[in-house]
Amino acid sequence: MVDGNIITELGDTIIKQKMGYDMVVYKTINLINGKIYIGQDSKNNPKYLGSGVLIKKAIIKYGKENFRKEILEFCNTHKELSNQETYWINKLNAIKYGNW
Repeated sequence: MVDGNIITELGDTIIKQKMGYDMVVYKTINLINGKIYIGQDSKNNPKYLGSGVLIKKAIIKYGKENFRKEILEFCNTHKELSNQETYWINKLNAIKYGNW
């Protein structure tokens, strides 16, 4: 399903990548405790879940299979990528509620 730039299905991700939208803002969700991590990936690597210290520790603790990555938005420039990462962190209260 596509709503503006928000993509929720892997099929749409593949279509958008072919159209030149390689940079993404994503949300990684811990399926055990519901914690979320918002990040950016300039290469849109589907296997990349995040590089922060806390998320790396969580992946070791809970196992990679207990995390899901969702694309929140595709971006065209590095500036847009950074701006939109901040936007999504604020919108989803990723810091306020103790989510990594």
